[in-house]
Amino acid sequence: MPLFIDSHAHLNLINEKVDDIILRCKEANVNYIVNVGYDIQSSEFSINLSDKNTTVFGSIGIHPHYADSVQFDDLKNLIEKNINNKKIIALGEIGLDYVRSTTQKSKQFEVLDYQLNLTQTNNLPVIIHNRSADNDILTILDNYKNLKGVFHCFSSNENFAEKVLDKGFYISFTGNITYPNNQYLREVVGWAPLNSILLETDAPYLSPQILRGKENHPINVKHVYETVANIKNIDIDELSQIIFNNFINLFLKGKEIAIDG
Repeated sequence: MPLFIDSHAHLNLINEKVDDIILRCKEANVNYIVNVGYDIQSSEFSINLSDKNTTVFGSIGIHPHYADSVQFDDLKNLIEKNINNKKIIALGEIGLDYVRSTTQKSKQFEVLDYQLNLTQTNNLPVIIHNRSADNDILTILDNYKNLKGVFHCFSSNENFAEKVLDKGFYISFTGNITYPNNQYLREVVGWAPLNSILLETDAPYLSPQILRGKENHPINVKHVYETVANIKNIDIDELSQIIFNNFINLFLKGKEIAIDG
């Protein structure tokens, strides 16, 4: 059976007991999950959850939706307190959102800049949220050297994907690649080098087409794997091993933490 990794989920937002979520994932061969923070409270949840569960990793950060309410000292203290926590593998999700966020662009820039500085200082990968902000986010990233990370829920075109990969970032695909109207995204999947991608659910959001309208769950990452395997004309077992290696290379290098794959 292939081993699946859901590299981006929000378990605290799923309408199910967290212990039950993790058990169902194990039964479905979703062996690892990254629980992603988006504000201080959810970041603390990520820390506690990943500390208690061997199959869960965590990230901490402030999403642009919550940029107005963040206290920089609180964020800095949270990161510095957990910089040596091997289960906290990234800063995120952070970024820019010009579609749904009500936060002014200037504040989004300020909070993103602050977090990127912390990332560079502490040598953490970043999980980037980008909604219709391609040019601005590339301009901001140009100010930083040696950043590594992933553009989660990639929804831009091939030209932007190429620029992201040229910076050394990964791109991650979700259930939206299964939507009938997203042929352009499937074309990006077909173009993207296998050693530069991750796969995720963004649960409880973005359920795959077969479950559209229902709450998403990390077990549904298998549908994303199946879609990518079909597009790439590759055996799903081989794909799962490649994704596993990508996950290790981005998030776990130097952490001296062993996981099965």
